[in-house]
Amino acid sequence: TIRGTTTDNEATKRVIVNGVEAKDVDYNFHQWEVTLTNLKPGKIKIEAYAEDTAGNKELTPHTITIDVR
Repeated sequence: TIRGTTTDNEATKRVIVNGVEAKDVDYNFHQWEVTLTNLKPGKIKIEAYAEDTAGNKELTPHTITIDVR
């Protein structure tokens, strides 16, 4: 499970992590979480971005590389 936070001057519509829509666990995705399945051992790049209700999408997604064991 991957957890994160977001903030925006508009309401956040959704958060996408590696193509999977995250679950809102607090008002307007201030906190969110997602479970990625079928991960194979080795290095994997995690990429997350948000979209707001005005239709704006983050142009530079947040990325991190992790080692899955």
